[in-house]
Amino acid sequence: MKHIKNFFSKLKAFFDKVLPKPKTVTLENGTTVDPPRSAKIYVSIILLVVIYYFLDITNFDIVQLIRNFTNIFEFIFRIFSGMFDGLQFWLPEFAYWEVVLPKIIETVRMALLGTFIGSIFSLPVAYFISSNIHKNSRFGLFFINIAKAALSLVRTFPMLVYAQIISLIFLAGSGAFVGTIAIAIFTFSILTKMLYEYIETLDLGAFEAIESTGVTKGKAFTTAIMPEILPVYFSYTLYCFDINVRHSTILGYVGAGGIGVILKATLQSDQYEKAGIIMLAVFFAVLSIEAISKAIRRRLA
Repeated sequence: MKHIKNFFSKLKAFFDKVLPKPKTVTLENGTTVDPPRSAKIYVSIILLVVIYYFLDITNFDIVQLIRNFTNIFEFIFRIFSGMFDGLQFWLPEFAYWEVVLPKIIETVRMALLGTFIGSIFSLPVAYFISSNIHKNSRFGLFFINIAKAALSLVRTFPMLVYAQIISLIFLAGSGAFVGTIAIAIFTFSILTKMLYEYIETLDLGAFEAIESTGVTKGKAFTTAIMPEILPVYFSYTLYCFDINVRHSTILGYVGAGGIGVILKATLQSDQYEKAGIIMLAVFFAVLSIEAISKAIRRRLA
């Protein structure tokens, strides 16, 4: 303990020499006060040391980043070069849209069905693992904590990992079906957490009053709690669907169907003109779904 105090004393003395001290304040009665140095200085120094340490262990080269940053413009030019010829805009290989649009529709279907399946299972599970609903059951609380821990474990892995696992182990080559299952698992884990956390913040006065009449917890829940959480449930589901549409565009990289299958193929074969068409189609699809989702959530609020 003595060595630690000596270390911090020396460190403080070092900062007193290196860093400027705050100006001495003279009060009206002539008393002088030396204000303490702001803690922001010490925090900033510690953050700089930590950042430098992580830059070192990750081999982050900011000079290389700045030097090669302009390569992004060359990449963008190569993608859209097929879309422009001088000042005249034209659609390259117009027939290729017949390949892109079905894959876009498949991607949206994957996101829609996966979100629906995940949301259907999330509501009853959220009811069973809400600690305030089952607070009088010690045995139930034990299983609730286990279920929440298992749910945290499920949320640990991203959607792409689940798609890879399902594709390689269980349903290799099943394409969109694999992607749908991965989306359903991701939606279930996220939506269940948001729902039970919301339920645990509610006032259960009406629920307890109805339960005291002798009805079951499930009946009291559907009568007192369900009307209050349904708008939030639908809003959360739409939010998950919005996220899933974006994520499902890259599931094709692991053979899980959708637009990512042909996007990966075009980029690997240097067909940047076709990749530009795919990215443009994905952009408009995501933008349209986001606008529709926001409008619906606004009406539910």
